[in-house]
Amino acid sequence: MRVEQDNEISSSLQTLERKIDSIAAELSAIRRHFLWERIFGTLKFLIIAVPLVAGGIYLYPIIMKTYAQADAIFKQAQAIGAYLPK
Repeated sequence: MRVEQDNEISSSLQTLERKIDSIAAELSAIRRHFLWERIFGTLKFLIIAVPLVAGGIYLYPIIMKTYAQADAIFKQAQAIGAYLPK
């Protein structure tokens, strides 16, 4: 009787060990999936954010120069318009 209980407990422990191993494998796969999702999410953010920031930094002087030229042209047009007959 004692031997039967030991065998039963031993088989139950082996079954539980196999289940725990399969759960650990699934958990490892889930963690790996979340890691890759975090990496890809960061890459997506950087792909969008870096060009926007770089464009803001590098295009600002060009835009300001263009605005200054256009402003000078508009001021000259207003000065010429003041001399035209109405």
